[in-house]
Amino acid sequence: MTQDTKYKILSIDTSCDETSVSITQGIIVLSNIIWSQASLHAEWGGVVPSLAKREHEKRIDWIIQKALKTAGVKIEDLNAVAVTIGPGLAIALEVGIGKAKDISKKYNLPFIPVNHIEGHLLSPLARPKNFQFPIVNFHFLDFDFWDLGICSTWCNKFSSDFKEQMN
Repeated sequence: MTQDTKYKILSIDTSCDETSVSITQGIIVLSNIIWSQASLHAEWGGVVPSLAKREHEKRIDWIIQKALKTAGVKIEDLNAVAVTIGPGLAIALEVGIGKAKDISKKYNLPFIPVNHIEGHLLSPLARPKNFQFPIVNFHFLDFDFWDLGICSTWCNKFSSDFKEQMN
């Protein structure tokens, strides 16, 4: 798949207690639908992995359809499917990964695995569809970034040439 701002990508995230689906075209976010489970987990004092998985399974198809409808895109118009592959709750991630693989196979779309933390690092480059300011062509930017993400259960280090990532 060559780089083209006309490509439409369906992206799925089920890394913890929110089911999120976005449709993007280049750096433009056409839709971003999030269903939070926070109120369901509150009575337990934190996220219950098995409950998170069940709730993702219940909602994922509806959220995908809502994201497509909001974006005004048919699933047949997509050029790829992306999904968070970690870090996150393994049994919650399985739901999104499984759904993305199914869509990829059924519609013969490229499958794009996404590191959750790297997604956060690059998210400031995304723009809403009604963005009024000039959009910078990021393909010509030449900068490096370095980040160290530390949590009680995981640690990631990213050192990357941004221009190389975009090509």
